[in-house]
Amino acid sequence: MFNFQYMNIKKLLFVFITLLVLTGIRMIWIAYQMGPEQPVAHQGVLDLRDYELSDGETLILDGEWAFFPEVLWTPQLEELPQEQRIIVPVPKKENEDVPYPFGTYRLKILLPPDIERVYGIRVQSSEMVSKLFINGRQIVDTGQATHQGQVLPYTALFSVDQDDIDIVLQVSNFKDLSTADIEKSIKFGFADSVINEQKFNEALQVIVGVVLVLHGFGTVYVCFFFKRKKDVSYFTAVLFCMTLATLVEDSKILLQWLPMNYEWFMRLMKLSYLGVAFFLLQFVKEFLSDDQENKVVRGTAIFYGVYALVVLMMPPQSNMLVLIFLIFLVLHTVIFVFLLVFSPGFHEKREVSWLIFSSLCMLSSATWGLIKTYAWPTLPYYPFDIILSFLGVAAFWFKRFFMTTTQVEELVDELKKADKAKDEFLANSSHELRNPLNAVINIAQTVLESEKNSLDSENKKNLELLITVGRRMSFMLNDLLDVTRLKENGMRIHPKKVKVQAATVGVIDMLKFLMEGKPIQIVSDISDSFPPVWADKDRLVQILFNLLHNAVKYTNEGTIVVQARIENEMAVIHVKDSGIGIDEEVQKKVFDPYERGNLNSLDIGGGLGLGLSICKQLVALHGGTIAVHSVPHQGSDFYFTLPLAENSIQEPIKEERISELCSADERKDARVSSSNIQPITGEKARILAVDDDPINLKVLSSILSSKQYEVVTAMSGKEALSLLDQLEYDLVISDVMMPNMSGYELAGNIRKRYSILELPILLLTARSQPEDVEAGFAAGANDYVMKPLNALELKVRTQALVDFKLAIGDRLRMEAALLQAQIQPHFLFNALNTIASLSTIDTSRMVSLLEHFGQYLRASFDLKNLQKFVPLEHELQLLHSYLYIEKERFGDRLQVHWEVDEQLKVEIPPLSIQPLVENAVKHGVLQRARGGTVWIKIVDYVTHAEVSIKDDGVGMSEKRVEKVLSRPNDSSRGIGLFNTNRRLQQLYGEGLQIHSVINEGTEVRFMIPKK
Repeated sequence: MFNFQYMNIKKLLFVFITLLVLTGIRMIWIAYQMGPEQPVAHQGVLDLRDYELSDGETLILDGEWAFFPEVLWTPQLEELPQEQRIIVPVPKKENEDVPYPFGTYRLKILLPPDIERVYGIRVQSSEMVSKLFINGRQIVDTGQATHQGQVLPYTALFSVDQDDIDIVLQVSNFKDLSTADIEKSIKFGFADSVINEQKFNEALQVIVGVVLVLHGFGTVYVCFFFKRKKDVSYFTAVLFCMTLATLVEDSKILLQWLPMNYEWFMRLMKLSYLGVAFFLLQFVKEFLSDDQENKVVRGTAIFYGVYALVVLMMPPQSNMLVLIFLIFLVLHTVIFVFLLVFSPGFHEKREVSWLIFSSLCMLSSATWGLIKTYAWPTLPYYPFDIILSFLGVAAFWFKRFFMTTTQVEELVDELKKADKAKDEFLANSSHELRNPLNAVINIAQTVLESEKNSLDSENKKNLELLITVGRRMSFMLNDLLDVTRLKENGMRIHPKKVKVQAATVGVIDMLKFLMEGKPIQIVSDISDSFPPVWADKDRLVQILFNLLHNAVKYTNEGTIVVQARIENEMAVIHVKDSGIGIDEEVQKKVFDPYERGNLNSLDIGGGLGLGLSICKQLVALHGGTIAVHSVPHQGSDFYFTLPLAENSIQEPIKEERISELCSADERKDARVSSSNIQPITGEKARILAVDDDPINLKVLSSILSSKQYEVVTAMSGKEALSLLDQLEYDLVISDVMMPNMSGYELAGNIRKRYSILELPILLLTARSQPEDVEAGFAAGANDYVMKPLNALELKVRTQALVDFKLAIGDRLRMEAALLQAQIQPHFLFNALNTIASLSTIDTSRMVSLLEHFGQYLRASFDLKNLQKFVPLEHELQLLHSYLYIEKERFGDRLQVHWEVDEQLKVEIPPLSIQPLVENAVKHGVLQRARGGTVWIKIVDYVTHAEVSIKDDGVGMSEKRVEKVLSRPNDSSRGIGLFNTNRRLQQLYGEGLQIHSVINEGTEVRFMIPKK
């Protein structure tokens, strides 16, 4: 109870302060407009000889005027009859009416001497007709006094050349033909001052009227779109009534635009005030609930209706009765608004304080308007109540708008949470249902395959039906999961060149089980020459499946055709059926989620209405559109667009954008602690990362960039193969879905040069289906990682493969060095026999041979052979020792020609030239009885050095050359051409070049790139 009283006290205080402030502002305005104290006419004379009339100032000719009742003075009369002269106040005072129907007013103004100016006089009363004479000269004639007449306030300008002004004014009153009262002050001043004041007042009224009308049209617009908003409708009526009340006050602007007689003018003015009060009351009442309306509220319309009839039917002579009734209704409105303000219905409506403020401003304006019209006619025009009222209404609407917006946002948040909860429920349900569903399908499939011979045809059909229904349900569950991912923007597409023809045929085969029992034929009418589209193959299959599935459901018999055409450089794919069709209303929402277009049809298996919605979103992900054209009972044509592969251009992504998408924080998060992950060697492994998406490459680089790895990136398989020719890598990490060359194809090309031990491959795939994993391993991959990437998993798998490669490499190098260091027994025995023979023939030659034999042994067992590269001098030293021994053995049968640039400084793989020379000696020139010559040529070029070993021996056939380079299991060749060729390919991307002609000789060459 205390709170309620406290609220009433607060409201009462608010109303009191508001009225006090409004009244105070108005009184300040009145004091400013009426100016300082001015001279007053006395006994028909206004003495201005001692008063300095300034520019911009107007005088009110109030005071005692001479009045000649029932006398209409004209210039033909020399003088007014002084015996009939009486003194009356102008403007008239309350209860002091002039009891004459017409007469002549006279005022003499005494001016300061020697002032000749143009003066103006403003007659504001519109309730009378008059003739104005200045110094005996007629200035204005407004006609005759009847109720049907029309008279406006007027301004007259005149000049005088004497020290006094004689003002004579003939009058006859419209309002009451029995009196000749002047009810409003007559203003006088310099012409400019009078005109400026008139224009100022008119401008104020016009501005206020225009503002009201504009607001009125705005509320009419709101009413048009929100027809149930009664409060807005009432406020619109208040605006237009207030506009009329404004335009009929003071300067009577409305009469200048819409001429009307005095009788209807008075009726319009009273009805406008009545409308303001009535509709304002109804406007405020709308903020109360129905149970708070009382008999006073319901009876209000009766009182106002009665008054409106009185105004329309009673003549102007009954003005006093009508005025009393109007005052009563206005007071009733004020009291009732106050009652509404203090009613409990407003306690919880905080924004209504602005409405109360606006209502008080409007009531203040209407009340003061009545006061000015009937009690204080000299009041100046005051527009600020109206302005403040609309500021209050604007504040009210804005506050209500923001409150409504806040409520809507809260409701939207709640709806989003509910929608998310629904999606999570569907997704979780789908996940939970997939495992038992897959178990059912697998068990049925196993029984069908294992017991095929023992099952009768009926049971076979039942099992097949069980499998097909299970697969359909699996598709439905996948749709639910896809809808969830699409809503969360979690689905990515991997577009590439896709043949629509192949995808369509595959989908048609998938849908054959749905046509069982229906005379339906699905036909692919796509030309073999139709170009490929740029799309994600899996998603294209899903789009076609959903559209064809929808067509089968709503087609009882007939043909379903898939067609494709090109329009505006886009592929347009049509799925046409001859089914029941879709009406226009359903077509508008057929792509909405959970919308089933034909609820009354015999829908096969029902459905959730998600297929077409998923199609729309998947097509949009590809940059296309989807639409439908259908005629009921004739069929439907669903068509969608996809970009052609030839027109698809991958837009480059700027480095700034990549850096933005892979921020420092993301890189920091990606660098999962790997303190326990250490390389088995101290070398820095080099990794080749391949992906057509630069953002993915940036993420890979961020995760793997450390002191352990050097990451080199490539954006295509072709670029990756080119980089493999330039440097040696320890690991290749490749995405599977890439344009032009997929990760599978890249792995296959790498395996043509490197075995699974020599260069590991790690594939990144978004699919983990058995067929995808099998394809990756079949192409030559060592391992795979699922997307989205887990940083720790990627680093562990990467380190494992790098360590594996380095360990295998070290072992292979050691084995190769060991094999290369092994000397064939017969070569050792032959060398020792040669030394023994020379000991009896030529000891000096024996000593020289022993020195070269020792150098050969030291070079063969040198630890440098374990390194990847050795200086060219080291290889040539070994080669010189080997050839010296062979020449001592075979004498003139072996000739050697050297063409080596002595200034050449390069590094080459160890034991890469000696095996080639040994092959030329043993399998080339020494196969001839006469022997032959071996040419050793090393040429220095700008970018590389070329090593050439040529002999004129027996030569080889092309098949033999191919066999020598491609069969590593042929032990007869030892570590000769094959091993050397493999090592060169791994290091330089290019192996040996062999040119051989049978019985003419062989030339073996290879390039050594300069660092």
